Amino acid sequence: MSAFVEWELDVLQWLSEHRGPFADFLISVLNFTGDVMFFSIALPLIYWLVSKRYGIQLAMIVFTSFFVNVYLKDLLQIQRPFQAHADRIVPLVDQHGYSFPSGHAQHSSVFWGFIASRLRRNWMYGAAAAVILAVGFARMYSGVHYPKDLLFG
Repeated sequence: MSAFVEWELDVLQWLSEHRGPFADFLISVLNFTGDVMFFSIALPLIYWLVSKRYGIQLAMIVFTSFFVNVYLKDLLQIQRPFQAHADRIVPLVDQHGYSFPSGHAQHSSVFWGFIASRLRRNWMYGAAAAVILAVGFARMYSGVHYPKDLLFG
């Protein structure tokens, strides 16, 4: 096993060992913000309440992100940490499919990056970066992604 994978597993195992009810709840909320159901709610709301043009543009970008992510996962077929290392990693959520790259990280980056680029406010760039990083952390905390999955997502 490479040193990089061992380091990643150490981080995931440490997070798994330090879970708690309140943190688990916050993590479930963050996991939701990168989930398909979140986008199924958010995209129509943006279309109807903010701007039809932005809603269509954002939907096209997010759907493209979905297709690219599924293609890469099927092409690379890298197991999730809890699948490859069941003796060390216990998943917090039920997750299927392959690990690399992280769809939650990728879709969050696309979604929040687009919104920040349209609002063109310094605070929004910061807020978008914070949400994207928090979603990535949530996926590691949940034991369903290696750090590299998030970086490439």
